[in-house]
Amino acid sequence: MCPINRATPLKPAGTIGPPVDRLDQETIMAENDHPTFDDDEDKTPPQLLSQGNVATETIDLESLLAQGFDSSGSFDLRDVRRSQFAKLMNALPVPALLVDRESCIVFANQSCGRISDQYQKILGNRFSALFVGEASAGRAEGLLQQVLAKRKPLVGEAVLAIDDNRIWGRMNFRSLRMGTERAILVLVEDLTLEKKRLLLHQRHRAELEKRVQERTSRLREINERLQREISERKRAEEALQGAKDELERRVEERTAELLASNKACLKATSEWERTFDAVPDLIMILDAQHRILRANRALGDHLGTTPDRLAGTVCYQVTHCQDFPVPECPHTRLLEDGREHSTELLDETTSSIWDVRVSPLYDEEGRLVECVHVARDITERKKAELTIVEAREAAAAEAHKLRTMIEGMDSGIVVTDSRERVTEANSWFLSKIGLQQESFVGHSLWDNWPDPQFAADLRPLIDDYRTGKRNDRVVVNRDLAEMKVHLRIQPIFRRDLYEGVMLNVTDVTDLVQAKLAAEDASRAKSLFLANMSHEIRTPLHGIIGMTELCLQTGVATEQHECLTTVQKSADSLLRLINDILDFSKAEAGKLTLFSVSFGVRDCINESLNWIAAEAHKKDLKLTQHVSEEVPDRVLGDPGRLRQILLNLVGNAIKFTEKGEVTLTVEAASRTRDQVTLRCSIRDTGVGIPPEKLGVVFEEFEQGDGSTSRNYGGTGLGLPLSAQLVKLMNGRIWVESEVGRGTTFHFTACLGVLEEKVSRPVADPPASALSPEVAAAASATQVPSQEDRGKARILLAEDNPVNQKLAALMLKNGGYRFRIAADGEQAVAALEQEEFDLVLMDIQLPRMDGLVATRAIREREKSTGLHIPIVAMTAFAMQADRERCLEAGMDDHIAKPVRSSELYQVLEKWLEASRGGMQDNPGEDQAR
Repeated sequence: MCPINRATPLKPAGTIGPPVDRLDQETIMAENDHPTFDDDEDKTPPQLLSQGNVATETIDLESLLAQGFDSSGSFDLRDVRRSQFAKLMNALPVPALLVDRESCIVFANQSCGRISDQYQKILGNRFSALFVGEASAGRAEGLLQQVLAKRKPLVGEAVLAIDDNRIWGRMNFRSLRMGTERAILVLVEDLTLEKKRLLLHQRHRAELEKRVQERTSRLREINERLQREISERKRAEEALQGAKDELERRVEERTAELLASNKACLKATSEWERTFDAVPDLIMILDAQHRILRANRALGDHLGTTPDRLAGTVCYQVTHCQDFPVPECPHTRLLEDGREHSTELLDETTSSIWDVRVSPLYDEEGRLVECVHVARDITERKKAELTIVEAREAAAAEAHKLRTMIEGMDSGIVVTDSRERVTEANSWFLSKIGLQQESFVGHSLWDNWPDPQFAADLRPLIDDYRTGKRNDRVVVNRDLAEMKVHLRIQPIFRRDLYEGVMLNVTDVTDLVQAKLAAEDASRAKSLFLANMSHEIRTPLHGIIGMTELCLQTGVATEQHECLTTVQKSADSLLRLINDILDFSKAEAGKLTLFSVSFGVRDCINESLNWIAAEAHKKDLKLTQHVSEEVPDRVLGDPGRLRQILLNLVGNAIKFTEKGEVTLTVEAASRTRDQVTLRCSIRDTGVGIPPEKLGVVFEEFEQGDGSTSRNYGGTGLGLPLSAQLVKLMNGRIWVESEVGRGTTFHFTACLGVLEEKVSRPVADPPASALSPEVAAAASATQVPSQEDRGKARILLAEDNPVNQKLAALMLKNGGYRFRIAADGEQAVAALEQEEFDLVLMDIQLPRMDGLVATRAIREREKSTGLHIPIVAMTAFAMQADRERCLEAGMDDHIAKPVRSSELYQVLEKWLEASRGGMQDNPGEDQAR
């Protein structure tokens, strides 16, 4: 804070300028908003006012305090003594205030007395207390802080108040430093008089403008009144001129109308004359004395004269060649009763028929003055009418024939018009629904229709016909009057206009019953095949399984050959059963395909490896060629594709004694998400006779069907392959030449995977593998005995042979197991012990496998555990597999089961129960 003695303020030197009336000053200030500080910085050095005219006289502050200025425009008075500073400030002719950093007024020079005699009271007060209004006070505080912070001069205007005195002042703010303290020097310039003069000038100007506006308004009213009078006079003159023009226009229009009317009359007369003469009818105008007043040209031509010569002659003399009126003449009859008459006359000389018509003409008083006689040749019309009558009679005859045919039909016919009114119904329909002709025909179709719900369903369709929304025939099968009917609904349109509908009702009750009987027979056949498959697979499971176990015991060579023969025979029987089941499903339309990702080349190699041994036995060369355009991985059913390849390649090997069998796979077409593979299997075998090429794909047909044939087989492989190819949206065909060989072709549509997969290294050709190596290539790698011994398996099986076989397989595989003879024992065993997996048969005594599985899954809801349950059953149909999965089983393997297949399934689910799942289980299921 600046150390200046506040107790010794200097007195004002005197009054500067003329005195200002305080009341007027307050009035002027009240009439306008109080000013606020300006935002712009004033970089010009402040000019201090001296005594006298405050608007013109200034003192140069730079000259006065030149030694105290620094580079930013602030004062640096560290070397100025306090007394000198006080004298310097009192010497200023304008009010000057010194404000410290806390915004307190610490010094006021003697010139502040020009603002108020009590200016000493402001010492120690805040600088913002001098201003009128909070906005001005806040702005003043802001300017002080800016000057302190930036140390640059600023200028602002506001109203200051000390006691009751107010002035309109401009303030110059300068930063000031004395010693170690920094303060703000505020110089105040009184602008009150100037502002008052400005406000008075504005008031006088506003008053003058108001008077000018009032005078202008009065002059404008006078001008508008004069303009209205002038406009009214002009309108009156224009109205007079308009009336004159309108009168002249009407005269001209009337004159034009008269001229046009006269012209039209002349034109009409001329046109009437031309028309009168142009009409082909014979026309004459007669008076009451039978004299011809006028005749047209056609009449003159008909009589061999001219119209002018006919005028004045007597009509009965000219037309009838009589000297007196003919009583039968229409003109004579008109003169008698005054009415119009007509008749038809035959001209015997020309065989023409004339329609003669005579009409009266009356004057204004109702007296008969003239008659118009018109004769028209209607010979052609009569012939046309005769033709129409004949056509109607022919149509009636045809309608009678059609009605007779409808009556004799063994189906119902109902015909309605556009208003749904029955126009025709045959006896068959009426007798079937129990209605009479009188109560049905001629009435609304909906009044007597026997089935209300049927009518409710039929009505919207007929409404669509009527409104034109549809025009196609509709066929529905419904129940009607205790019949199964086939209803054909045919709309009737003529020239795109709806004229009604025809309903054809056929009784198909016998056909439906025959269809149901056929479906029952199909279901019975499917059930028979399923039962026979189960009954055959059960002993076959024991034969194949025990044979496989015996072959693993190291028997003698001769015994080994016998057992191998047994095993092959059993495999042949199993393939036959599988083919029969697949063909039965294909025939019933229940054969479905999987869609999984698989490798095309892997599938081909596996297929050839499985039958390579057969080719080696016959010393055949088995080769394959897969085009580079064939994608590595596709979406489809690898198991069914493999089945097709095995059937076709197996056939080629069977019917080839020497030479080679070649499999070629190409990409016939390819899009972004689909590829069509074309596979060709060519052999050098015996060939197929031409007459057999058309039937090789039919069931139970073979190229050699004689009793002495050299090749076996059921004839189901090719038909089944054809069904599978059809399911893959492909086609199959054959080319053959007897003695040269056969080539089977087929196509299959498969999906293409989007992701890029590296191409696997192809296996060596199957022809390069020995039978032992080929068999080993398809074998499944199994875990060690030590790993298997850790697993404990529950076997639910009631058949003693199957129990013994399964026990031997599990024992040889190194598994620990327990046998349950029925479903109840299996459920009880799981409650007593812990097992890692359950092998469950379906057909069990006391409690079957499906019920036992549901009981196990129900108990697991409370424990939160899940034990894998695998169905091992002779029920091998797809529906059997689905039933097992719906009951809660995890997998399904069909008997007969080989050891390797059993071990693979066991390890799959044992590994899954330990937390490790296969990479692609869908492909394994498809296999």
